[in-house]
Amino acid sequence: MRLLPFILLTGLLCLGTSEHECPCLEDLNYTVDLIAQQHPGYSYFSKREAGERYEEGLAQLRTELQDQCQLGQTDCIGYFNRLFELVPDKHLRARAESREEREVSSPRPLTASFNIVSEGVATIEISSFSRSHTESLDSFYTYLGTQLPTLSKIVIDLRSNGGGRKSNMEALATLIRDNKASLGQVAILQSYRTASAAEQFLFVSRQGMGGRVRSFGQNSYGALAYGGTEPYETPHLGIHFRLPTVVFRRFRPYERVGVEPDVETPNGREVAAAMAWING
Repeated sequence: MRLLPFILLTGLLCLGTSEHECPCLEDLNYTVDLIAQQHPGYSYFSKREAGERYEEGLAQLRTELQDQCQLGQTDCIGYFNRLFELVPDKHLRARAESREEREVSSPRPLTASFNIVSEGVATIEISSFSRSHTESLDSFYTYLGTQLPTLSKIVIDLRSNGGGRKSNMEALATLIRDNKASLGQVAILQSYRTASAAEQFLFVSRQGMGGRVRSFGQNSYGALAYGGTEPYETPHLGIHFRLPTVVFRRFRPYERVGVEPDVETPNGREVAAAMAWING
């Protein structure tokens, strides 16, 4: 009979420590709740066919994780990205470190170049609209503002531009519109790496230009309907991800689909195709 209290105490201790025995599943459920509460597109997609796929896929993930309670962060990240694939928002991605930590450990330098090709013709390349490059972009745009009035045709290369701050993108579009009196043709180069705010530029740059803008390249990445992301970290395994705070409704049809160029061009032939149009 003396063993009974010990058995009961042991059972209570086990119950007390079982709360986080499936940390990956608990972190997944934590994230699912956040998506339902915070994602600006949840109420939209959850009531449509995408919502049914999301619920079915989520149920499958939960079933699988119930039998894999010892997963660590690295393996759990794979399940998180399977969850995020079910959401019509291509910005979502799980990582082991925050974006701020990645920028410190692996900073991505900005390419912002301007080159005169011939009289009245120039190329412009911008590799990012990131918030961290705002000061450099402001300086570059100031310089562009002195050059654009002297040009009649430009090629804007966004093939490596993964997006960034919407206002940095809009500043470039404003420069184009402010010089529409002199600019007769604007060619934009795009690729599968052209994403987010850079994809929005494919639309915004055309406003007020009367058909003088034409894009060349391949289908873009397809992550342009949401923005203003905020960081989150799961409580148990410390998985990092970001959720958007803003929805751009006009771009919903292109999310996870991408934007087709006006002229589909093989990789590596975009510049030649754009120049042929400009010089034609």
